[in-house]
Amino acid sequence: MTSRSVASASAERAAADGLQEGFWTSDTWLMRTCPLGVGHGIMRFGGLTRQLSDELKLAVRAKLTAGEWSIQTEQAFLINRIVVWLATRHPATTSLLNRPLESWMVALQGYLLERGLLRQPTRRQLSRAQEETRSLLRDPAIVILRSLYAKQLVLLRPGLVVPEFDKDVWDARRMGVAPSLLRSDYCLSFVKLSQPWLRLATKHFIRNTLVTTSYSDAKGKLLALKRFSAYLAQVPPGITPEVIDRPPHRRVRGTPPDSGRGTSHHRALVGRPALVLRTVRTRGLGRHPRASPHLPRGLSSARASAAPVHCGGRAAAAERASR
Repeated sequence: MTSRSVASASAERAAADGLQEGFWTSDTWLMRTCPLGVGHGIMRFGGLTRQLSDELKLAVRAKLTAGEWSIQTEQAFLINRIVVWLATRHPATTSLLNRPLESWMVALQGYLLERGLLRQPTRRQLSRAQEETRSLLRDPAIVILRSLYAKQLVLLRPGLVVPEFDKDVWDARRMGVAPSLLRSDYCLSFVKLSQPWLRLATKHFIRNTLVTTSYSDAKGKLLALKRFSAYLAQVPPGITPEVIDRPPHRRVRGTPPDSGRGTSHHRALVGRPALVLRTVRTRGLGRHPRASPHLPRGLSSARASAAPVHCGGRAAAAERASR
């Protein structure tokens, strides 16, 4: 999330909570005394119903606070034109959201045309054939009205609440982890788990780990499972629990430990996928891989051909080992 989007979200939350005080409560905003800095013009919100006046103030304040509008530009002139129109033609209106946006745009365009105030700038640009084309733009007051209406939709209509478990990036504090002065990172990301079934099983596994052990333990197990997911994406790609005829974590046992890591780390890397695969079975998230005995290294060619094969390569590997 960018700094601008963070600022916008903070401004919208403040506006939605009705945090209007001081400068923002007045029906006349002298922009050179604005708390956000020295601006230009005067914004007036008088002549409207109290509900509509407060609604417009909240939207304008949110736009200015989030940096979507600049206090140095001339929005004040256009805001005042919209307020005069609403006060003249719609004095009893309590909210812009009472009518569709298209209805407001047609009404404002008709008002501006009637008063001789309608401005439709012409945009000139070159086409792909390098020919000049011209198109009419909307009146700036209509553009401002569209922006205010869109902001009201964000501020006054609550967004969907997504449960933390359904997200691909968790805030561990929302999953029951107590905040600590010694920790600043509470993020658990499942984005790199490319297999949907493994991601869902890992979420159940990590949620249980947070409850029964600790956040640090959950973080370490999640890291191991991300590596296991990367392994599954390579050999073979697109694997699912239903087609695994030998637990693939056993194949990892044949790989050497990471450089600079001890055997305990390697065992953890192998054991954690096994626990998650067991979660697939116990949670009903998919058919668990069939268990099979560990094949000895000296397996004969005849026995290797009849042994369970994982990813089509186990029999060939056993045959090469017997030679």
